[in-house]
Amino acid sequence: MKTTEENNRMIAEFMGYKMINDLQISTPNNGGAFLSELKYHTSWDWLMSVIDRIKDLEVNTRDKDIVLKLTLHHSLDDVYYCVCKFIEWYNEQEKL
Repeated sequence: MKTTEENNRMIAEFMGYKMINDLQISTPNNGGAFLSELKYHTSWDWLMSVIDRIKDLEVNTRDKDIVLKLTLHHSLDDVYYCVCKFIEWYNEQEKL
């Protein structure tokens, strides 16, 4: 099982951010943020930007539909977990 920091790093990379080093990522304003500052696991605002990215993907899978539907009636923790699982699956598909 991955740590929260590892999951947040995976999400940030999925969102297009690049790693500066083992502790920092680039940010849209050309600055940097420490991995420990990422709030995907505690903020609906942060997580919803990921949901929007998932929604815009050109893939039609049951997993994508589940993630999108979960946002309606489930807790942040549940949606965060499913987003992480979806991104893991998506990254595996990209390798094929």
